[in-house]
Amino acid sequence: MQRAKQPCRQLNSETIKSAALCYLTPVVSGRCSVISAKCVCKVKDKALPKSWGSICNKRDACDSAISGIQNVAFFFSAISTQEKKTGSINEDTEDETSSSDEIPSSTTQQWFEGNLTSVNKSLCPAISYWVTLTTINGAPASPISVHKALLNCGLEVTATQVQFQDGKESPATQELYKVLKDHKNQYMQDLVRSSYRHCYEGEVRKVVGEDVLCTQELDDCGSENVVRVTLVNEKFHSCLGSAIERLTEAKLQIDKFGFTSDMTMSQSSISHLTSNEDKRLSDNLTILVFLNKYYLITKRLQH
Repeated sequence: MQRAKQPCRQLNSETIKSAALCYLTPVVSGRCSVISAKCVCKVKDKALPKSWGSICNKRDACDSAISGIQNVAFFFSAISTQEKKTGSINEDTEDETSSSDEIPSSTTQQWFEGNLTSVNKSLCPAISYWVTLTTINGAPASPISVHKALLNCGLEVTATQVQFQDGKESPATQELYKVLKDHKNQYMQDLVRSSYRHCYEGEVRKVVGEDVLCTQELDDCGSENVVRVTLVNEKFHSCLGSAIERLTEAKLQIDKFGFTSDMTMSQSSISHLTSNEDKRLSDNLTILVFLNKYYLITKRLQH
């Protein structure tokens, strides 16, 4: 059996790295301290499908928690993985064949319903963060506030302050590359797309009370990227927006939240949307398309 694709070990695009060094580091230099964090959903093997199914909603909750921290300027987040230590793998896997370490790269809703038995039980779902906190002259900040906020989301968390140097490779830029590394990895995008679809179906059921959605309706629900950037402090709007534009020109696949263009769409423009247009309207609203009607649902807490 051919092994499935896996998360990337590193960011391979030198163009994206160069863009980050040239355009993003000046945004941070002398103004912010950088905190690198990772939160992991450590669950038993049998609970992995459910945990992966809800990872998009879990990221929304964690992002909202980070956004509520005092002095946060902006942050990058990415749905990622954490390899289990040998001793931590659930004993239920001992009698299973080695094929259980693989998962089809084309992940579907059936996977979440337990119809596929080939699940990568060596990887836990996780969310990686690169958080900037405004400080005097960019002085190092304590990671305690970030650590505490993510702990309140019910995950296992590590958070550390990382050294930053303007325009140079540094521990901070290396941690950023780790967050960005899977931005177009098909294996990770399949997982995110399936989770988004799973969460979308749950939101629709809450609104319209339907038990089953047809395949076409699920296909029209849209998706989200593995990586996103969230602006919290409006003072960074212009400089960060320009830096992100350069990164996207370097072919970084990323979703943006908190920017003016995402928050000023008028109600009248909603009526002109078609079912295959972007479903994500702003930090606070997600549009759900069901039976040719639009339902606005609060998706994320206000900063």
